[in-house]
This record gives sequence, C-alpha cells and structure tokens, in this order.
Amino acid sequence: DENVTIDFDPNNSNTATLVGHLTYKVNGHEYEVKGYSVQGADKSNYSVVSGSYYECSTYKGKGVNNINFYVPSALIRMDMAYEPVKLIVTWAPAGGTVLCLNGHSITMNEDNTAVITIESGVTFTLYDDCSDTGNGKITHGTNGTTGSKYTGRGVSVDGTFNMYGGEITGNETHEITVGGGGVYVAKNGVLNMSGSAVISGNTVYKGTAFSAGSGGGVNVNGGTFNMNGGTISNNTADIYGSGVYVDAKGVFNMSGGTITENLRNGGVALSDASTFNMYDTAVISNNEHGADGGGVYVRSSIFNMYGGTIIGNRVTSSANDGGGVALMGTGSIFTMYGGSIVGNETLRSGGGVYVDNQNVFYMQGGTITGNNVNGDSDDSTYKKYYNGGGVFVGGGYKDSSSTYISATFKVSGSARITGNTKGATTKDDKTGCYTGGTSNNVFLLKYNDNAQQATITIADTLTDGASNLTFNIQH
Repeated sequence: DENVTIDFDPNNSNTATLVGHLTYKVNGHEYEVKGYSVQGADKSNYSVVSGSYYECSTYKGKGVNNINFYVPSALIRMDMAYEPVKLIVTWAPAGGTVLCLNGHSITMNEDNTAVITIESGVTFTLYDDCSDTGNGKITHGTNGTTGSKYTGRGVSVDGTFNMYGGEITGNETHEITVGGGGVYVAKNGVLNMSGSAVISGNTVYKGTAFSAGSGGGVNVNGGTFNMNGGTISNNTADIYGSGVYVDAKGVFNMSGGTITENLRNGGVALSDASTFNMYDTAVISNNEHGADGGGVYVRSSIFNMYGGTIIGNRVTSSANDGGGVALMGTGSIFTMYGGSIVGNETLRSGGGVYVDNQNVFYMQGGTITGNNVNGDSDDSTYKKYYNGGGVFVGGGYKDSSSTYISATFKVSGSARITGNTKGATTKDDKTGCYTGGTSNNVFLLKYNDNAQQATITIADTLTDGASNLTFNIQH
C-alpha cells in the first residue's frame, strides 16, 4: 500500500478545498489511496470533515510523486496553500466528485493525455470560489528538457461534467481523430457550463479527420452541451469552430454566457445533422473566420435562434461569406424567432446572413441590422457576389451535369431587416452597427441566364413589429 503526500507552503495562509472523490489510473486500473500525510505543518492547521478511507490496491513500479490522490467521501480543508497538482496520468474522478480549485491548478506533464477523463456514468463538478488569486486552471505544462508544451485536451467527457467555475486553458491537441482542445464531449456525454467558468486559450490542430481539426474550445461529437453562463474565448482551430464545434447529431443549447474573440475559424460551427438552440442573454461576438460563417457556421444542420445576440463577427477572406451566420452544405435550416444579428461583416456575400445551395432561412422575428459587406470586384462576372449587407440569398444553377435548387428565404411575423450596408467603413461604438456606405439589405442572386432566380416569400401577414422591414432587392 502507498500513502499520498501533499506538499504545501506553511508560510502561505491561503485555503485550498478538495471535495469528493479523487482517483488515478495506471494502465487501465483504478487505484485508491487510504491515507495521506502533511509535510511542513502542524495537524492543527488542517482538518478532515466526514472522511472515510478505503483500502487501496497494491501499486508497484512508480512512486507517488506526480500521480493523483484519492480521498473517498471526504472534504479536506487545508489552511495553507499547496503546490499545484502535477499529473503524468489522466485523472478519472469517481462518481459524485465535486472539486473546488480555490485558485490552484492541475497540470498535465505528459503528451497526448487529457488532464481529466470523465467516464460514462460518472458525474463530476468543478468550481472555484477563490476571489483573491483568480481562477484555478486545468492545463498542460511545458517539457523542461525540450521546452515544448505537452499535448492533450483539458477534459474528455463520456459522463456528465458540470463546470461552474475555474478555467480550462493552455491545452492543445495534435494528430488525433476528433478535436476538442479544451473539452471533448463524446456521444452520450453532457457538458453543463455556467457561472464564472472559462474555456480560453486552447488549440486544436488538424488531425486525421475533418472533425479532428475542429473545436478549439469545445468539440461536441454526438453529445450535449448546455451553456447557461461563462465565457469561451481566444481559442483556435485549424478547420471549423475555434470556439465550439458540434457534429454527429450533437446538440448545443446556449441560454447565457459569451462566445467571443475566437480567431481563425469562427465562433460556433455545426455539421452532420447537429442542432444549435440559442436563447435569452446568449452572446456570440467578435469572432473571426478565414472561411464561411464568422459567428455561426451551419453545414447540413439546424440552427434555432429564439433570442440572444450575434454581434461584431467577421469573415476575413474575400472568397467566403456570412459574417454573422452562413448556411452551407445541403439541408441546413436556420429559423430566427427572435434576437438580433447586428454589426457583422464579410468581404464578399452576406454581412448578416448567407444562405445558398438548397438551404432554408425562415425569419419569423428578430432583427438584422447594421451589418456590412466591405468588398468589391472589378470583374463583372463576380461583382454581383459582393452584396447582401443584411441577407444574401443564392439562386439555383442547372447545367448538363448537375442541378442545384435555389435557397429558400421566408419572412413572417415581426421580422425586421433594416439599416444594413455595403461599403461602410465606420462603426458606431455604442450600437455596434456599421454606418455610411450604401443601403444593401437583401440581395437575391441569379447566377446566370441558365440559373433559377432566388426569391423571397412573405409568408402569412407581417405584424406591426415588422413596419421597419425594408428590402433592397437586386439580381
């Protein structure tokens, strides 16, 4: 049997709290530690509440340094700081574990290894109530010999992960089949995020599959992500969804919190019959994408916007579209019941919303305003694509080899599309809207003489709330 030693600084009066079960695994086997010792402090300086200790398995071949510790059904309070926990094997917490980081960090010092793995059937809760030293972190360290950062995601979720505080940061994945630099949510896994939780500064590099290079902050691969609060920011991905990527019929429900300043490949991306529901105070802001969909990219999936705000997102490539929202692939459906799409920009088509290729945009409420197309072409063949400050709708094209059915755009209820522009170069700091330029609200494209003209359908009767609905229809 082995005891776990927790080292800490007796000269520091900070308090660290660990609640619940902590385990470690080696070669697939779970080990339990029955005791602990405290070095450098008198027993009066710490306490154990409701503790009960279990016999542990024989553990051979490794010392206890740099492996995790296990405290079954106990609340440990130490009235002084301890050194950050450093791991060389992933920590797989037992069911019911509740961990308060209290400003401290858990660092993985091994390649291709998640810091925490939440197994199927296990519920793990993470929070941080420390207000003096800032968020505790789930992160990867740096190899002292090579100077390179250790690789692996922050948290891998097959069970249920409740994240109410703390920060998942500084994690990166390489050469894997599925992405998720910060958090990976597998099929049947659930991530619940709220409070002061932060997922920031994580990276996923392209691996062996499309989804492998996606989801710098969070990758939902058939699981469920409920975001009621917190922040997802400054993450990057090689392909799609620097902030959040959802595929394999996954579900993302966002009723609060902010997804912001995720660079290179956008805020949120959906693929493969997945669903994104956006509500209430949720905000997707100031994300950038070098391809389509600065704020939200929808590929063969469903996006329902009941509320919230998509603001200040940008497509930075002159060959791509949809500053706020882009509907791509086939069978994508975007239904807007409420909320606002404001102050987004693209260099080509659809500053607010871009819809094309057998995809559907139903606008039953909400506002699209202050968005901008800030690009142009001297080539008459391509010049028409640089339009749709508010909404760009592509027409179908038919030739001897292929048939493309035009996109569908239906408007009803209290929908408002107004104040969108082309060529604006200034932005109102208070409203986030682009100003100046020329009015360019809705653009309906006909590719050429053999193509089907894109159309807009006014369904049912517009309500009084749609009195400011204005169209600048061009083809």
